[in-house]
This record gives sequence, structure tokens and C-alpha cells, in this order.
Amino acid sequence: MTGWIFESLTLAKNDAAPQACEDRVLVLPPDFAAVIDGATDISGERYGGRTGGALAAEAIAAVFTQAWSACRQGGTDTFATAADALALADGAIAALYARFGLSDVVLDPARRFRAAFAVASRRGGFWRGVGVGDCALRIDDAQPVLRDHPAEAVFAAWRAAMIAADAARPEAAIRAALVGGWAQADPAARKAADGIAFADPVFARGALSTGLAGMRAARPGDALAFGVADGVGDMGHDFCWQVLSPDTEAQALALWTDGWLSPGGQTIESWLTAADATHAEDPRRIGKYRCVKGPQACGRHDDMGIVLIRRV
Repeated sequence: MTGWIFESLTLAKNDAAPQACEDRVLVLPPDFAAVIDGATDISGERYGGRTGGALAAEAIAAVFTQAWSACRQGGTDTFATAADALALADGAIAALYARFGLSDVVLDPARRFRAAFAVASRRGGFWRGVGVGDCALRIDDAQPVLRDHPAEAVFAAWRAAMIAADAARPEAAIRAALVGGWAQADPAARKAADGIAFADPVFARGALSTGLAGMRAARPGDALAFGVADGVGDMGHDFCWQVLSPDTEAQALALWTDGWLSPGGQTIESWLTAADATHAEDPRRIGKYRCVKGPQACGRHDDMGIVLIRRV
């Protein structure tokens, strides 16, 4: 009789502060798994000692668990489409706003709690993949499915240029420039941006001028808007995705958050080996594996969540 093995792992970007991890993994054998990536906090605000991204990821994991349990018992299948799953995630974040009395956050896109996710569920003879944002799903050896935003590459190139100009520049100073954008950057950071050749200079200038904060504040339809679950429901639809695969054909599935820069094989060990190789090849994340965020002392630049599913 065919069965499925589920493996999962979550690694905080900072070993000294595992409680600050904003990624969550959800494993409900034999037919459901998800990875959820709470957006990295740039506001400095805390709610009960937690960031909005961590709270969002935790709330989505809880509501996904409840929804799939109800589906197994004959209830509504809220994972049949990406739009349905997104509505469920938005509802979980909206409940957080009500819980903390954050009606003002709802009105300010830059302050909303945000999260991306990828889900794999097996029903009716198919594995269904749904998600929003830059969490990824891979079925067997096919190309991963995810929705990256081109502004990430712009900000990563600016960070690399700042370090190339001054290798001793502190990550805190780099982060301040990236978050605040051109208007709040110091002269050295601005000069570093001048030397970058972008494929789309008009788009790049728009991203650099507003910074990461401007990207968070962008509205639907804006070139910098990034679709995620945010508790309001007006942001995610352009960044939704869904795939379908007969469960008689699929041999292995992998779901991961964007802290993993180089995919591995069908075991957690292979993914950790790939991550170690990435860290060794580009320890500051300024070369082949450019990133918006710099590495912590452990070598990781971001929280990392993964679920692997394979047939036995």
C-alpha cells in the first residue's frame, strides 16, 4: 500500500533569538502540509512582545489546521483554489487586528501584518498546490512554483554595491538605507546606487526612491505592490498561484520559505548541505546569492522553513 513520509524543519535566522522566528511549518499527515513566511518586521513595533509577521504566520497556521480538519470531516474545502486559501489567511490576520485593537493598522498598508504561504493538500486523487507570494512548491523535479517580486533584486543589488564600496559598512547602516530609500540614505549609499546597471532603470529608480518602506506601503496596481495575506484582502490576488498533480504520478513534493537560496533533494540533509554550500560560497550574500538581508553570526540571513513529502 502506498504511503507518504513527511519531514519538516524550521530554522531561525538568529540562533540567539529563536523565539523571533517569523516562519512556520504545518504538517498534517497523510494529506496536508504548508509553509508560512511572516514578513520580516521593519517597523520595530511589537504586540505582546511579538512582531506582526510572527503573529500572522502563527495565526494562519492555526486557521489552516482548523480548516483542513473540518474539510476531512466533510466541511468546505478551503484549499481548492489559491483565492479561497488567501481569504482564509486574510481572515486569520483580520482577527489579530481585532484582538489587539488595531483599526489604525488596517488603514495603513505599511503597518499591516503580512505573510506569504505555500500549501500542498491531497484530495480526490490529486495533490493540489496553492499559495501567495514567494514561498515555493516543487513537485518531483519540475520548476518550483512561486511569485518573486522584481524589487527584491533591486534592493539586493544596492546592498551589494554599498558593501563593495565600503566592506566595513555596518549592516545596520545598510538596512537603514534600504528601508528608507534614496531620500533617507546617506551620500555614500546614494553614490553606491549610481554605479549599478539595472535592466529596467525606471522601475529600479522607483524602488530605490521609496525603499522597502515604500514597497510595504504600495497599493494594488502599483508597480511596487507585493501580494501577500495582510488581513484586508486587497493585496494578494495578483501574486496567487495554484498547481495540480495526480497523486498516482507525483513521487515527491517540497515546500519552502525564501530563506532557502539553493534547493536540495528529497531529504532534509540534502537541503542543509545545499544551504551550507551557499553560505560558504557567498557568506555575505553579495555575489551569486545576493539578498536584501545580511547574515547573522550563524550564517543564515533569514528564517528558513521547509516541508518534504515523499512516496514510500
